[in-house]
Amino acid sequence: MSLQLITTEDGSSSLFNAQLNETYHSVHGAVAESRHVFIKEGLQFYIDKHQPTEIRIFEVGLGTGLNAYLTALFAKVNPSLSVVYHSIDTVVMPNEVLADINYPEILGADRELFEKLHLCPTDTTIELLPNFVFKKVVSDINRYNPDMGFDIIYFDAFAPDKQPDMWQLPLFEKLYAALSVNGIMVTYCAQGQFRRNLKALGYTVEKVTGPPPKREMTRVTKPLA
Repeated sequence: MSLQLITTEDGSSSLFNAQLNETYHSVHGAVAESRHVFIKEGLQFYIDKHQPTEIRIFEVGLGTGLNAYLTALFAKVNPSLSVVYHSIDTVVMPNEVLADINYPEILGADRELFEKLHLCPTDTTIELLPNFVFKKVVSDINRYNPDMGFDIIYFDAFAPDKQPDMWQLPLFEKLYAALSVNGIMVTYCAQGQFRRNLKALGYTVEKVTGPPPKREMTRVTKPLA
């Protein structure tokens, strides 16, 4: 895996994967994109709608750990909310790459917490904060079955033209089964065929304003039967 550290327009780090010729985040702002897609339109949307005291989140694509880190920081300032967070990826980020990622500095936040996300044992549930329980799975999602139901899915795979095996119907059938009723899934992807596929599987599909300069993203809900 050939990775190159880059700096996006909001000053936050991302990585360029030379093998896929693809960046891990929008070059217009890694933190800005993740905050908009996964925190604002995912986590905050679900909280505003359902007022839960506990949320179970499953992330497809841990990558640099940005989505997990932002969610942990959200939990840290909302101590009455309990978060169970499972994330899956096929690789573990090399330590030498992690050392140069600047999310804690950009966010004015805890670097130790960011490092613990990556350095913790795999396939082990750990308490990173009193109200944030984390499990990191190293596996191919197409060959993995989630071991609980989830309220929110962050779907953050590489784009369909870069990683087509991550955007096939059987995977989204599996994720549908893993969602709780009224659970949501959010992704930066706004591809028309992708949305039609989700609708055919039974998801309720919404077009949501995307992170600038992207016009749209996708949020779906698992409706009552």
